[in-house]
Amino acid sequence: MGRTRQLRRGTGRSLPRRHPHGRQLRLSDIDQSSGRPLSIPARRRSARRPFGRRHGSPRRPAGGTFNVALTYRFGRGLTADQQFGVLQQTEEVFGRGRIPRLTQLSYTQRFGEFLDLKFGRLPVSSDFAGFACEFQNLTFCGNQPGNLVGNYWYNWPISQYAARLRLGNTSTGYLMAGIYQVNPRDLRDGFNFDPSGAVGALAIVEAAAFPTLPPFSYPGSYTVGAWYQTGGGPDLFLNRDGLPLAVAGGVPIANRERSGLYGVAVQELYRPDPANPLSSLTAFVRVTMANSSTSFIDRQETIGLVYKGFWAERPFDWIGIGIGQSHASQGLGQSVQVANLLDGGVRPIPGYERALEVFYSLALSSDVVVRPNIQLINRPGGVGGRTDIVVFGVKSGVTF
Repeated sequence: MGRTRQLRRGTGRSLPRRHPHGRQLRLSDIDQSSGRPLSIPARRRSARRPFGRRHGSPRRPAGGTFNVALTYRFGRGLTADQQFGVLQQTEEVFGRGRIPRLTQLSYTQRFGEFLDLKFGRLPVSSDFAGFACEFQNLTFCGNQPGNLVGNYWYNWPISQYAARLRLGNTSTGYLMAGIYQVNPRDLRDGFNFDPSGAVGALAIVEAAAFPTLPPFSYPGSYTVGAWYQTGGGPDLFLNRDGLPLAVAGGVPIANRERSGLYGVAVQELYRPDPANPLSSLTAFVRVTMANSSTSFIDRQETIGLVYKGFWAERPFDWIGIGIGQSHASQGLGQSVQVANLLDGGVRPIPGYERALEVFYSLALSSDVVVRPNIQLINRPGGVGGRTDIVVFGVKSGVTF
């Protein structure tokens, strides 16, 4: 059994005011618990924005907003405790250290309806490749690129010096570009303000549109993006002689490219009552591809459905299902093949790890949600022949 919690506090101060008192304060407690059924052989654990489109967010007037977010993660993780050896954690909220963190300290300035600038200390996932985090398995939760290349793309709760500029809005579409300092100090120190020690910058561009496409009756959200990290990084698998680091050792190939592409599509399919957006069936598809020589995971594809308000007796309950696969880096596979040739070994060549999660979201009140789930992980670590892993989890949230 594993259990992880995250406390999150955020504040915002707007100029001119768009809140009755000019300030917004949110405090939430996210709790995740999970364990394995006793009959299954071998291995073991952790509010963001609600599931749906970016489309339809209220248009904000010109003015500025200060943003502050603090987080504190604590508890144990099932994935680490049971040494699952999986590519994606069974509890998305676990990781990045059990320490308090300044997750956001930023200022947003709007220039009319179609241009806004944000800068300060920011997590990449607060703006780019956005996706709701309603599932518990990391395969289906939040910003996808950071789940693959977390050695240089720092998602929530890590903040870094950054700036992003957006042209357009979240009602019709936008173009956006951002740049983030990549500094390993930010991983170790939750309140790091020292810019020294940076190893480059992460540059990201993104485009999004929110059309109503036939045969659908409701708008969808369609996003594509690309990233590039200046300076590159060391090859994770090969040394300068082209031999596997794990067997031959030596110095890794330097200045390998760190880059990738991503796409996110979220489409509302059906409403029992067309006038009630709180009850709807929504589908999602996500794809991310990263450079295989500098990423332990170089591809991930996910699809799924979320049905909000499916039961008339409980209009605020949800059900959801997600299916996804994460691919162990092709560079890792090639290095294992070479290692087998060098020493006659029979190490398995890693490939796709596949995950399935089904959840039921029980709304006890407007501020309290309990969400039991079951997860199945096939080919853990991308290795064929390994025993499937079954996890029972509960994700709960309280917002004050």
